[in-house]
Amino acid sequence: MSYLFQPFTQISSTINRKFGGTGLGLSICKMLVELMGGEIYAKPDAGQGAVFVFTIQVSEGQPD
Repeated sequence: MSYLFQPFTQISSTINRKFGGTGLGLSICKMLVELMGGEIYAKPDAGQGAVFVFTIQVSEGQPD
């Protein structure tokens, strides 16, 4: 879990991979949440995957 929010690159870069990408999604989410003064974490559920939770503080906006 400690590496979950770290950027990574896929080992295989062949075009026949079913799932590609650079592994930046969660690291970008972490960076954005932390810039807003919050935190993000994963709650794993064995055999089911995980739930990702983030908290930030926001203020009430002015109506348009």
